[in-house]
Amino acid sequence: MRRRVAGIAAACGLAAMLAAAALAAPAGAASGGGEAGSVLTIDASLSVRGEAIDEAMHAARAFAAHRAPEQRIGAIAFNGGRQDLLPLTTDEAEIDRALSSAPALGDGTHLYDAVDAAIEELRRAGLERGSIVVFSDGADTGSVASEDEVVRRAGMAGFKIYVVGLESANFDPATLRGLARGGEYASVSDPRQLARVFGRFGARLAASYAPRATGFWASTTAMLAAGLLVMLLVGAAAMVLVAPRRESVVARLARFGVVAAEPEPEQVGVARREAGGPAGPLAAIERPLKEKERWRRFEEELDLARIETPAIEIAAAAVAGTLLAMIVLVAVAPFPALALLGLLVPFAVRALIERKAHQAREKFAESLADNLQAVASAIRAGHGMVGALSVLVEEAAEPAREEFRRIVAAERVGVPLEDSIREVARRMENRDMEQLALVAIIQRETGGNTAEIIDRAVETIRERAELRRMMATLTAQGRLSRAIVTALPVFLLVAISAINPDYMKPLFETGGGQIMLVLAAGLVLAGSLAIKRIVDVRV
Repeated sequence: MRRRVAGIAAACGLAAMLAAAALAAPAGAASGGGEAGSVLTIDASLSVRGEAIDEAMHAARAFAAHRAPEQRIGAIAFNGGRQDLLPLTTDEAEIDRALSSAPALGDGTHLYDAVDAAIEELRRAGLERGSIVVFSDGADTGSVASEDEVVRRAGMAGFKIYVVGLESANFDPATLRGLARGGEYASVSDPRQLARVFGRFGARLAASYAPRATGFWASTTAMLAAGLLVMLLVGAAAMVLVAPRRESVVARLARFGVVAAEPEPEQVGVARREAGGPAGPLAAIERPLKEKERWRRFEEELDLARIETPAIEIAAAAVAGTLLAMIVLVAVAPFPALALLGLLVPFAVRALIERKAHQAREKFAESLADNLQAVASAIRAGHGMVGALSVLVEEAAEPAREEFRRIVAAERVGVPLEDSIREVARRMENRDMEQLALVAIIQRETGGNTAEIIDRAVETIRERAELRRMMATLTAQGRLSRAIVTALPVFLLVAISAINPDYMKPLFETGGGQIMLVLAAGLVLAGSLAIKRIVDVRV
């Protein structure tokens, strides 16, 4: 057990180091030598006169408003010629003045020559990180440079070209898309949307150009040290969870179904330390939770699942696992929004616990008919009802042995037999145990042939078990359909995001896309619950 937990701890530490490495990698790349700059290349041909050129300049100002402190901004307007609106600078006043008015419009669209001039301006400034943001609505006319030549020069220099197209009468998406190879392309049908697109590009570039941490804290040594520290902490926590615990008298009595009185508040810490339970901050957190019905039900589920780890420690581990999963997803996922998948960790933990508890209940239900047949045989041999149940405790397998031991122990301390049987029926969610409670009432109040009554109850239980198996067979296809229909959208979302992140960007980075994601998640969940209600037939 300790080796297995140590392996889990090592895996968690490795995951933490990988996350730190992934987080450090972009930082290292972005903090390479050289300053950053962006050149706005704006179409000033006659086809963009009026609202289009005004909104384009407004969009250019929106781009500049998002720039990083050390990011230089330049601007070039082009038509049949070229107008140098703004040299590369960080002076806010000069930037605002140059972008405050529209350039003079003219014939022609020397698109490739203007982009080539922007590349040359970035190179002359000695910038190692640069970008060219192009606005245009049409194809190139009359440039000396070619599309392939411009794209090749930008790639060799390490500059990216971002193109924003306006869907006007002269719109040529093929030319603009070809120019954006290695960068990004977007188009709008309304000039008023230009500011939003330019602002998004500006924010993204500013984030990539922002100064990063340097020195020791950005080094690989610091990353490895942090990962090692996390690994040691996780390993220590795991060893604490599996360390042997001394049982107190209260704990030993609880295993035999005897419910002890609630200790005084000042005795809680001592009792928990004796029992090996949580102490310190976890104990303080758990104390108010003990009064909640849902928390008591959670502890009962752990008991049925035969999980000895205290509930508060499992809850704390689920929280820590959620945080670690979100950190890893932020580091490796193509979109930060996918980090929200880390919130599924507590649900997965709860589902695992409920599954183990359900398996215990299923095993109890499957063996109930045979166990009650053994009780009837013991009664025929001369035992009383409680004596027959005591014989069953010696012979039955788990989990039936533990549950019938609770019934016998509770009866010995004065709890009516039918009440203890009903309590086990509630714990095991087994309606057939109610019949045994009725037998106990009849045996106490009127007597009679108890063994024969139990035999009739056993026949009924067997018939109901057969009917449940038949219903499980008939609804198997529905349960499988529910699993596939629920998992398929999530699988496709993750797979497509990993294969082609650009294809999924509008879904994560636009308001409409995010609303659609929320609606899709709600519909998938509603469909899953609806199928569950259909196939969950109570017998």
